[in-house]
Amino acid sequence: MAKKRTVFFILCLLLFLSCIFPACSDQAPEREAAVMTVITDPGAPLLPDEAKPAPVEKPAPKADPSIPYNEDWMLWFREITDAMRKEFPDNAYWNHIGKSADYLGVTNRACNHHDTGPIYCNRYTCASTNACGWGYGTQCAGFAGLLSDRVFGSDAPVHIFYDYDAIRPGDQARINKDTHTVFILEKTDDYVVVAECNAGGMNDCKIAWGRQIPRNQLGGFYLTRMD
Repeated sequence: MAKKRTVFFILCLLLFLSCIFPACSDQAPEREAAVMTVITDPGAPLLPDEAKPAPVEKPAPKADPSIPYNEDWMLWFREITDAMRKEFPDNAYWNHIGKSADYLGVTNRACNHHDTGPIYCNRYTCASTNACGWGYGTQCAGFAGLLSDRVFGSDAPVHIFYDYDAIRPGDQARINKDTHTVFILEKTDDYVVVAECNAGGMNDCKIAWGRQIPRNQLGGFYLTRMD
């Protein structure tokens, strides 16, 4: 009887052990998997459209003065005439009173031709005045010729013409019965806008920019530096 009890006890023990060990072996892979789990980094979030850097603006291309009278040339013409306006400002006097005769500077003192004649007036030798038969240009003619040379160069040819409709910016007009010269800044069908010295025939060497002269008051003849 005791032998049967011993065998029964051993069988129960084996059955108990068989239930325990499979359960333990099933849990081991789960623990191992838990240890080996890797969380990947998703990276920084994308910026919204409004947070993107603004595009860098490129500077506008430099005006090309090589093709006269096209849009780029006109931009360049305005740039160079604006620079000359600063160098020879409106209401200054193109003379050398109290200075050496460099002929290019300006002063704030008017000439008095009734008392001194043109002795203090600036003068400038240019192809424009040579085309009119003078050895050099003084007062209005010299000033207009100087501006013309700054735009076209001193070696540019000079042509005389008489047709108002053919006037272009940069040309000169000899007006008032061949007594006054102006430099053309702008031209419309009805008037021109000019830069000049001795505006109004005052003989005081005063510089003026922007005067409008109606077409019917021009008359005379015109000078161009372009073919």
